[in-house]
Amino acid sequence: MTMKASLLILLFSCGLSSGLFAEEPLPQSSVSISSWSNVDDGLKARFFLETQTNRPHLKVSVEFENVSKVAGMMRIPFEPANLQLQVVDEDGALLKPLVAPDYSALTPVWEPLLLPFDGTIKFNISFPGLAFKPGVHKTILDLGPSSSWYIPDHPRYYLQAAIKFPNQPSKPMPKGKTLKIPQVLIPLNKK
Repeated sequence: MTMKASLLILLFSCGLSSGLFAEEPLPQSSVSISSWSNVDDGLKARFFLETQTNRPHLKVSVEFENVSKVAGMMRIPFEPANLQLQVVDEDGALLKPLVAPDYSALTPVWEPLLLPFDGTIKFNISFPGLAFKPGVHKTILDLGPSSSWYIPDHPRYYLQAAIKFPNQPSKPMPKGKTLKIPQVLIPLNKK
């Protein structure tokens, strides 16, 4: 081995051990989790709001738990249209949702969910389609064309939510019930 090759290997290995060539760690995501809702017909729910790296849209998930005293599967007729959402500041003042003429998102076709006795299910309900200006809109809560907000950095904002189930003729499904989700702090993107 030549002297040049030995020197290059030595410099390269010193650089790696000192972190010279180390990648910058990815920013940590922030997660806010609501408390559980009221129990109605053996069902309760809560929300998860999570920042994402490299995009301003929050990932929003809902989790359902079957706490019924009756063994068996529960059918949950979940659809985003059944969500009643508001964003409020620390003083309870409403932040109006955006009117989004440039909205474009793909959304799943929702079928009733089957939830086993004493089971839970958690899934994503945010499929962003709201346009944004990089560097201007840092945090976006986007749950559809009529439920989208650009979240300011100050003051703190909270999501207030309820899930209203339509009247269903068949059992076992929650029917005509409303699960009120306790308000949850909206996490802000750091960028």
